[in-house]
Amino acid sequence: TELMRSWGKTPVRCTSTPGFIVNRVARPFYGEAQRMAQRGSASPADLDLALTEYGGFAMGPFRLTDLIGQDVNYAVGHSVWQQTDQDPRYEPTGFQDDLVQAGTLGRKTGRGFYLYPEGARKGVPDPEVAQIIAEEAEARGVSSETLTGEEIVERLFYPMVNEGTRILQEGISYRPSDIDLVWINGYGWPSWTGGPMFWADGVGLAKIVASLEAQAKRFDAPELEPAPLLRRLAEEGKGFQSLKEGA
Repeated sequence: TELMRSWGKTPVRCTSTPGFIVNRVARPFYGEAQRMAQRGSASPADLDLALTEYGGFAMGPFRLTDLIGQDVNYAVGHSVWQQTDQDPRYEPTGFQDDLVQAGTLGRKTGRGFYLYPEGARKGVPDPEVAQIIAEEAEARGVSSETLTGEEIVERLFYPMVNEGTRILQEGISYRPSDIDLVWINGYGWPSWTGGPMFWADGVGLAKIVASLEAQAKRFDAPELEPAPLLRRLAEEGKGFQSLKEGA
């Protein structure tokens, strides 16, 4: 621990598992954003805007995917999916596979979810990609929604909290605060909220469970079903902070 701190790192304990803490919780960050676009709930640009203006992130999931590379994001997601016996919670979306196959990989190729003319660092929405996503949404027979920025943030943050709960339930992470530390220090979660698990206690776990249940039923999305531990804490009127007391 002291060695890691001498390197300027903040160590946390977790067991060995596909994705560890960061990439396990990141799959809903990316995956649910893509599924929301695929369902016609909001465009990639609107989802990114909500994450920066209302969620406190420096960059939304689609701009971040373009930055790190569509192929890299897809490979990480596909790896977690394969290593978890193709658990549908981690399955990459169909349109992301199409984009990778077409070489639409983000800033490094000049186009991804956004277009980057002449090496521009901040792109503009790519209408062709928007059309691909819209066609897939239409093929699925879903109707578009009109969501506020706050509603978009909730739709993205709640599945991340749910995945964090699964990590605790499975014994991969030992404390909710470790998940918070990882996401604040390693992924840019807005520090003033205390991290995703601390933030969830402020929202109220019963509210999060009710929202996840409604979305899982509406979209026939088993990946949004609340984790058993999340349900139990909500039913008992407790929060994640109670787990420090052995509850």
